[in-house]
Amino acid sequence: MGLNSMFSTLILIAMLAAGQVTPQVRQFQRASKSIVPKSVLDSKMICGDTASTLETVDECEKKFESYGGAWTGDVNDDGVKELVVFPGWTGTGGSTYFLLQRRGADWIPLIDEWFTSNPEFDILPITRNGYHDLRIAIDQCVKWNGKQYVDYEDADYHRLSPEFFDASNWWNAFIVWDIHYQGLNDFHFEPQWFPMPAPQHRSSSNVVVNDPQNGLKWVAFFKGGVWGVKGESEFLLLPQPAYAGAQEMEIDGDWLVIHGDTPSPNPSVVARYNLRTKEMIIIRQKQ
Repeated sequence: MGLNSMFSTLILIAMLAAGQVTPQVRQFQRASKSIVPKSVLDSKMICGDTASTLETVDECEKKFESYGGAWTGDVNDDGVKELVVFPGWTGTGGSTYFLLQRRGADWIPLIDEWFTSNPEFDILPITRNGYHDLRIAIDQCVKWNGKQYVDYEDADYHRLSPEFFDASNWWNAFIVWDIHYQGLNDFHFEPQWFPMPAPQHRSSSNVVVNDPQNGLKWVAFFKGGVWGVKGESEFLLLPQPAYAGAQEMEIDGDWLVIHGDTPSPNPSVVARYNLRTKEMIIIRQKQ
């Protein structure tokens, strides 16, 4: 490293320590599907594993051409971009993705695969053994363990800074919630307000409860979270608490009672939120 480069690095470190610079999150960039080598598609982990895909290799390749996608990003700052591949496989709960790194003539999986209905391809400003932490879904991050990427533990989420994420994008409400509350079952909740998304970006609601005491309404979305909504702003009270989201909600005295998937007349209670004290009690996490 030259003297000028070393001096610039020392200045940056000093500014970070002083809180004058917020490290930036980088995103994987969408790429042409032609960037994915045929050998990758034909490999055992994707189209070659016909036992798991129940398709021929040709059918799998055609699905990729019709519905698949590719993204690139440098996860270890070596100047060579890694590759995210979506083969086009989807189900009722989401889609399958792969993260691959080129090593010589081979492409090696850095994550075996992951399945999500809400992908996010962020390269976080945190490194471990030379590899950046990644956000691979709106509410899921992974870290490098020296051999491969593994899921964050609760403490890893709590060490993230909300300033890493754009507060004007409601999509980030999920990761900000994780930063404050992931893994906790009883805590004091503070709303983090976000602008409401366009209607087409949100699934239909399961239930809406008016709350005149706080001048807002509580909305539980199908296969989504529970939100407090006021005007054109909203905050995430609770991420998806059950497979189909909260099925019923009611205000009982000071408490907003949130029910899960079990049909009426005896739906299971998954969480209680005190409208006066802001105490949140999570009774059962999503299975």
